[in-house]
Amino acid sequence: MGIFGKSKKKKGAAASRTTKEPAADVDVDVDVGADADASVAASNIGSIMSTSTVTPTYLVIGATGRQGRATINALIAKGITSIVGSTRNPASAKAKELVDLEEVTKIVKADMSDVASLVAAIRESRANHIWFMAPYWDLPYLSRNRAGMAKLGQNVIDAIVLVQERSSRNHIEHVVFSSVASCDSAPDAIGHFKGNLDTEMYMKEQLTESNGDTDDSPANDMTWVVLRPVAFFDNVDDAANYNTLNKGNVKMLTKEETSCQYISIVDVGKASAVLLTEPGTYKGKTIEAVADKCNGTDLATALTEASGMECTFSMAMPRMALRLMDSDLYQMVTWFEETGGYTADIEEFKKIVPDAMDAKAWFESKGKWANGELFDSNKPKEVEETSKANTEVKSEVETN
Repeated sequence: MGIFGKSKKKKGAAASRTTKEPAADVDVDVDVGADADASVAASNIGSIMSTSTVTPTYLVIGATGRQGRATINALIAKGITSIVGSTRNPASAKAKELVDLEEVTKIVKADMSDVASLVAAIRESRANHIWFMAPYWDLPYLSRNRAGMAKLGQNVIDAIVLVQERSSRNHIEHVVFSSVASCDSAPDAIGHFKGNLDTEMYMKEQLTESNGDTDDSPANDMTWVVLRPVAFFDNVDDAANYNTLNKGNVKMLTKEETSCQYISIVDVGKASAVLLTEPGTYKGKTIEAVADKCNGTDLATALTEASGMECTFSMAMPRMALRLMDSDLYQMVTWFEETGGYTADIEEFKKIVPDAMDAKAWFESKGKWANGELFDSNKPKEVEETSKANTEVKSEVETN
C-alpha cells in the first residue's frame, strides 16, 4: 500500500518529507485481491501490534475532503500531534498539503468501497481514535441511494471490527461518525439520509460497549459518537457542484422564502475534534451540529452586511432540472420546503462549539467572492475609494 510519511526534525529544523518504512510486523503490501471477502482479507493481513498508549493517534478517513480537512485543522488547533489521514490518492496535491503539516505523521491509501483497503489503512495508521463519514458525491451516479450510502459507512465499521478482533490488545478505542441531521425523521425517499441512519444503527450494533454479558468481542470495548450536521453554509460557494458565490448574489437549491438550518464545515470540524478527544464525555451520544436558521432573504441580508454591497438571493437551478439531475436532492429540498426540514437545537450545539458561526459571521470569515475579489468591506480604503471614483466617472459618461 502506498503512503506518504515524514520524519520530524527537532524544533528549529525544517521537516523533510521522506518515505517512512512500516514496522516489521505490519504486512501492508499483502495482495488480498479487489474482490476478496473482508474476513479473508483480514486473515491474510495478519495480526496487529497494539498502539502505544502514550500519545493517542487519530485517523481521519477521507482526510482530503472538506469535513476531513476541517477535522484535521481542528485537531491541530487543540494541540494534537499524531494525526494520520487517509485518501484514495496519496499522490494528490491535497494529500501532499496535509503531509507537509508537522502534526500529520502520514497519509495512507484507503478506498471506502473496499473493506480490505480500509483494513490495511487502519492497521498502517496504528490509530486508536477514528473519524469518518460517507461521501455522497464519491458514489457512482446509480449508487447515490440508501444502499450505496449505507455500504460506504458499513465498510468502515466492518474494517474497524476486523482490525480490532485481530489485535493482541484493544487497538481502536473510540470512533466518531459524521452523519446527517434528522436522518431518523426524514422521509424514506431521501436515500442518502436513510443510508447514513443505517450506518449509525450498524455502528451502534457492532461497537456497543461490553456490559459483562456473553459478547466479549474486542470490538465491544470501543466507544462511539454520532455527529449529525445540518446543511452547510459552504454550499453557497461550491464550484464542484456548479454553485459559486458570484458578486452580489447568493444561491441555494431552496426557494427564497424557505428557511433551513445551517452550519459551517469549519464548525463541524471543531465539533468532530471535541468528540474525538473527549470520549468519556460524549460516548454513546448523538450530537446535532447547527449554528443558524435562514431563508434566502436572510442569507442575502447577511451577505450584504458582510460584503459591504447590496446582494440578492436566487435559486441555484430550476426545480425540474434538479429532479432530473438528482432525485435524492430533489426529495430533500421538497422536504425542506414542505416541513421545514431539520429541527436541531442551536443552543445545545453551542455548548460544544461556543463560537459556531451564523450566516453573517461565515460570510465575514470567507471575505471574498468566488473569483477571488475581496468583499468591499475587506478592501484597503484607498482601493475602495478608487473603485468608487471609477464608478462615478462611468456614471457621468453614460449620462452625458
